Amino acid sequence: MAKDGTLTIYEMSGSFEVSCEFTAFGSGSPAAQAAMYMGADAIKAVEIAALLDDATGGNVCHMKCEE
Repeated sequence: MAKDGTLTIYEMSGSFEVSCEFTAFGSGSPAAQAAMYMGADAIKAVEIAALLDDATGGNVCHMKCEE
């Protein structure tokens, strides 16, 4: 993550930049993004997504970026 808030995602097929208030990736991302739009933090959003998406689950790991 850059200091301007831009996040660069690197994958096998290439890379792309994300610049928004929040985002989620993977099969549970629609549920996680909806949860965040409704006020959930990222950890709670993943926990909610895991309830709705069979491919989302396991331990929730997070990192906090600070300036």
